[in-house]
Amino acid sequence: MNATADTDLPQTQEALRGNLLCLLETCPADYCNPGDCPLHPLRNMKYSERLEWFSALDAEDLAYLAAYHAVCYELKLAENLLAENWPPPVSDPGVLTSLARTPQPQNPPVQPRV
Repeated sequence: MNATADTDLPQTQEALRGNLLCLLETCPADYCNPGDCPLHPLRNMKYSERLEWFSALDAEDLAYLAAYHAVCYELKLAENLLAENWPPPVSDPGVLTSLARTPQPQNPPVQPRV
């Protein structure tokens, strides 16, 4: 490993730490504190206690936390997209064209009450 890579490691770890700091407040997927999140109990603690816990994390802990929350975020995003079924998958641009040609169901007209 060269000297540049060695000196970049602390900066990378600090950047990662800075990016993860928001996780102490709330879930980035839905801006709440889901009970199934491993950080749920931590988010209920005083902010100073959360910072103390977070400051004690080493590089391996930070990497795990980042990976865990990246996967969780992607899963929640996918669940929301499946539930709403929109937008269509971007991986197939033809989907947009076919959707534009597909007749969409019309809501029946609302009958006024007499």
